[in-house]
Amino acid sequence: LYMSPGINEIVYTLNFYEHDGVHFALFDPLATESVRNCLYYDKSIENGYLKGRFIVNDDYSLSKLKVYPKVTDNIIDSGYPFFMGEVYLHSQFNCDKNDDDLVYLNIEGRYQVCNVVINGTNINYILDNTYDITDYLNSGKNIIKIYVKSSLRNLFGPHHVKEVKEPTGVHPGLFTFRTLWNEGIARGYTDEYNSVNFGIKSINLIYKKTGYVV
Repeated sequence: LYMSPGINEIVYTLNFYEHDGVHFALFDPLATESVRNCLYYDKSIENGYLKGRFIVNDDYSLSKLKVYPKVTDNIIDSGYPFFMGEVYLHSQFNCDKNDDDLVYLNIEGRYQVCNVVINGTNINYILDNTYDITDYLNSGKNIIKIYVKSSLRNLFGPHHVKEVKEPTGVHPGLFTFRTLWNEGIARGYTDEYNSVNFGIKSINLIYKKTGYVV
């Protein structure tokens, strides 16, 4: 309703303040380490977020959603570098198994958890990538629904760490670059946005004879 083609500007105004103890703990030479460890903030500035049905282009401009990405474990290249939520896949397949067959569903990709529904039966959240679905299958046509959930990583970051695009340990310094700033430039900081892969790479059925394990 309030957006227009081209450049849009959002102005957000607030009265920002902190109690005197914040300045003392951060900058006063008399502040001890124990004082800094007890530091708390009255107010912090939260990021602003745009939510809607759009994609993010390579130059970080926004475009209308035209087509959904194909099955992929890298939806960030399809215009979703900051995606947070759930991807839904729906299909049908034929199953021609023998009575002594075990059938496993293998979902390769990168995701937090996966919820699978086969022929209307919920298999609950799958934390592993391979699951025994023998008891849920019909002979012939089967309907499968897969819900893949992401983490908050690509929404919240850290996005601007230069040396390591995906740090294995996250701490406040990866967002604030505290003590690393000098004349408006911080060591280890980049203006580029670093996102990580998310999605499903492949979906496979694995047939095993009874007595065999995957």
